[in-house]
Amino acid sequence: MKNFILQAVTPENHIEAVSNLLTDDTPTRVIISTAFMSESGLSSIEEAMQKVADKTEMYVGIRNGITTAQALEKALAIGCKLYAVDTGSRTRIFHPKMYFSVGKDAGQIIIGSANLTLGGLNSNIEASLFEALDLADSKDAGLVEQITERFDAMLSDYPKHVFEVTSQAQIDDLLVAGRVIDEGDITRPSAVGASKDRDRDDIPTMAFRTKLLRRAVARKAKAAKPPAPKTDSGKPIKVSSGGLEFVWESSPLTRRDLDIPIAKGTHATGSMLWKKGNSEIDQQTYFRSDVFDKLDWRADPKLAGKELAEATFQIVIRGVDYGLHELTVTNDTRTDTASYKQRQPMSAVRWGEARPLIARDDLLERSMRLYRDPDDEGVFVIDID
Repeated sequence: MKNFILQAVTPENHIEAVSNLLTDDTPTRVIISTAFMSESGLSSIEEAMQKVADKTEMYVGIRNGITTAQALEKALAIGCKLYAVDTGSRTRIFHPKMYFSVGKDAGQIIIGSANLTLGGLNSNIEASLFEALDLADSKDAGLVEQITERFDAMLSDYPKHVFEVTSQAQIDDLLVAGRVIDEGDITRPSAVGASKDRDRDDIPTMAFRTKLLRRAVARKAKAAKPPAPKTDSGKPIKVSSGGLEFVWESSPLTRRDLDIPIAKGTHATGSMLWKKGNSEIDQQTYFRSDVFDKLDWRADPKLAGKELAEATFQIVIRGVDYGLHELTVTNDTRTDTASYKQRQPMSAVRWGEARPLIARDDLLERSMRLYRDPDDEGVFVIDID
């Protein structure tokens, strides 16, 4: 039996397909090969993997800027035999995506584009071919033999590049060496291009048929980071890594958030309230006390009990960088208002010159993420995707 999986544009997803492959029969050997692996991706099939962990070998690419220390930790915790594949170069990476199980009389294989990440197994458009294998058929038996022999050969042919990972200390060493990344480190949202004209890019979100799964907030890996290199003067060199601190994620954006009201009697305000969204925060205090606390706040000359501050926001929308914008954030310090007593948010951002970028129907139901630059107290990044 063969089946073509086209994830996201059909109701099929790789979480279900891979989980079925692992549990439908009683395999004697399981091989999983993936270029990239994240903790959230592995967690999505963890229940199925636990049932065959003692029979499972994982071959995972590293030195690619995507595979994480937390994912390797998770694989060890599940009990799999874990092999890292390091080509020694970032321009030549280990890239095969395969999920394979074989038993006494039969086998199954999924091979295609799906990495062991949440995007690869659920959110992205991915294509794979599933095939059931009958070991009584000489062609299927030959294919099974090829698969197992060739993965075994990698271990013997490339012992420096394909090696077993067995301990937390080993994972820590890979992290410190930069060969895997820490899911707790947030980098600047990737912008594939730059523009100042939003009219050239108004395509709405593609309606997928797989349910969007939320990623868990990543915890910090345990390994200590290496000290920053120093100059002859003894002062550390500031590494231009683009590292950011993730501070907030919205719920799906509404017309009120984007300042595009259509209901009768409602008017554009030119601002957005900083609400709880998808973050576990106190929306009345978090933004003033934690996110924007280092700004130069002053009393609002027009509204008693309110305060203002300016900050620089880089705005990235669907992977396009629309540059830096000086925006005003506000906070209501009053505790005797109806809004405060109803636990409504007290802080907001005024869109000002950036409103034409934000007030667009094609951003409805998307997510906004807010990042802070730890090296510059007045610089933030808004990423909408």
